[in-house]
Amino acid sequence: MNINKKVSLLFIIIFIFSFVLISFIVKSRVVNIESIEEKITINNVKKVQSILNNYYEKVENISYEYSTHDLLLNYIKNNDTQSLNSFFINKPDFMKKLNLSYFILLDENKKPLISKYYDLSSEEQMAVPEELFSFLNKTSFDELSLSSKNRYLTLNFEKVLFSFEKVLVNNEVAGYVFTGRAINSSFLTKISDTIGDYASLVSNYEVDDFSKISFENDVIDYKIKVQDDEKLFYYLKFYDVLEKENFYIRFQNSRDVYNNMIVELKYILFLFLGMFFLTMIVFFIFINKLFVNRINYIANIVKKVSLNETLKYQLRVSYDDEISYLIRKINEMFRVINAQQDLTLKKERDFLQSVLDTQQNIIMITDGKEIQSVNRKFKEIFFNTDNFLENIALIDNKTKANFMAVAKRYNNKDMPAKFKLIDDQEKYFTFQVSKLDIRKYLICMNDVSTLNHKINHLTFKASTDELTSVYNKATITNYAKRWLEDKDFSMIIFDIDFFKKINDTYGHYVGDCILKELAKLISKEISKDDILGRFGGEEFLLLIDDTSSVNIIKIANRIRKVVEKEIFEIDEHKIQVTISMGCTVCIYDEKFETVYKRADEALYEAKKTGRNKVVFY
Repeated sequence: MNINKKVSLLFIIIFIFSFVLISFIVKSRVVNIESIEEKITINNVKKVQSILNNYYEKVENISYEYSTHDLLLNYIKNNDTQSLNSFFINKPDFMKKLNLSYFILLDENKKPLISKYYDLSSEEQMAVPEELFSFLNKTSFDELSLSSKNRYLTLNFEKVLFSFEKVLVNNEVAGYVFTGRAINSSFLTKISDTIGDYASLVSNYEVDDFSKISFENDVIDYKIKVQDDEKLFYYLKFYDVLEKENFYIRFQNSRDVYNNMIVELKYILFLFLGMFFLTMIVFFIFINKLFVNRINYIANIVKKVSLNETLKYQLRVSYDDEISYLIRKINEMFRVINAQQDLTLKKERDFLQSVLDTQQNIIMITDGKEIQSVNRKFKEIFFNTDNFLENIALIDNKTKANFMAVAKRYNNKDMPAKFKLIDDQEKYFTFQVSKLDIRKYLICMNDVSTLNHKINHLTFKASTDELTSVYNKATITNYAKRWLEDKDFSMIIFDIDFFKKINDTYGHYVGDCILKELAKLISKEISKDDILGRFGGEEFLLLIDDTSSVNIIKIANRIRKVVEKEIFEIDEHKIQVTISMGCTVCIYDEKFETVYKRADEALYEAKKTGRNKVVFY
């Protein structure tokens, strides 16, 4: 493919990519903004319902307070309207202070004893409409109690949020209290100020497919309607118990979010223009990279060959074009000339290599940056020298270290260095470093891994219980004593209930298998910072790095339940066991014998009181 086609193809790919990317961004933004707008609207719907709920609770609380007022109870029971009037004459502005529109006290036959209607807008006392008394007489208290939480009716052409409470004297109905708050313009203005959208009452709305959401134990009926790019309406549906029909509160939103989206789309169009100009810049860079840089690169390599008098350089072939053909021919010329020189050096290198290969230790010659030569033993262990100096990991220091620094640090020392190989195999080496000249070193590495592993294996066997592979009694005891010298912690002693019966019934082999599987099961359930050991027989000791008695009891019970649910399948047997557990908190500098005795006494108590339980002392 020639250069012109490459340039054309690159330009087409960038243009298509830009177009697809912008289309995707625009579509994604439209969907996201519409989703955000809907979420904001639903959140406003919930805010409105919350405001109404709060007003209803206030009205309901007022009704309840007056229905339980000791003095008023006596007046209502005796139908003492004179005393009631005297009581409220002393509170001329109580309705204004309570933000109430209606306050009515009725006797047991729903005849008014006190009736007040206060117009909150004009701050005038007015007569209560007769239709309210007629409605209350026709409607039973139970019917109103079955209504939804927020109850509404229409009085004097206003929607009223009301509460209706019984007045009980000696558990008998002596009267009723009716309180209400008009949903007038000032009320709607407060809602509008709270949510930021204009609110108004609507009597009729010819749409039935309202959506529903649950909020504060209520189901809200709402409808969102997009009018145009500048207006969005959403409606909340309520029920009027007097007129027995629905009414609605409508809110108008200015769709600022949607308009911001239009602005963002304009920015995206500007981005497209910017990307077009960016494509032109990329085109220039592409030409520069394809021609000028490659020619300069060839010239620089030829200069280095001339100055350093070496043909070790190899020119990179990046493309399949005329310049690449020239580079390949130059590389071929270098190889032919270099081959003649290498032929003379090959015999010398082969002889040196044969000497190195006869050595049983790992040998390499390096300047610290590159490896010049290695023997056969090196390749048997490390396979190749690629990136060896950079990638070798010194496990002791938990970090990659400079190999030359490691070699010099461990030079002629008995302590081996621990390395991790490419296949995650761990090896141990001792070092001898000899300086050949100013830049080169001969490094001899002796592999002592087998000896080191034998030492580690013997150490492991000495500290581990042979049957269960957890710590043995001596090791777990030493850990407990060391912890007591250092910090507070918790100790749990547990053993298997009726373990002797298991051995007698199924044999000691099955008993040993259960001990082994139990140790594995519990090891999976504890933290890596906790320590588990077998103390003897079927008894285990568990050290927990926690001092909260609540946490320790929870941990012990969790382990106990896991064991209780586990079915141990051994040969043809399926066996379930339980464990009893004694717990205690170990205090810094206590004696091991003291804390062990305390935990053992807790274990004894668990055994004594029924087994399969946790006891904390």
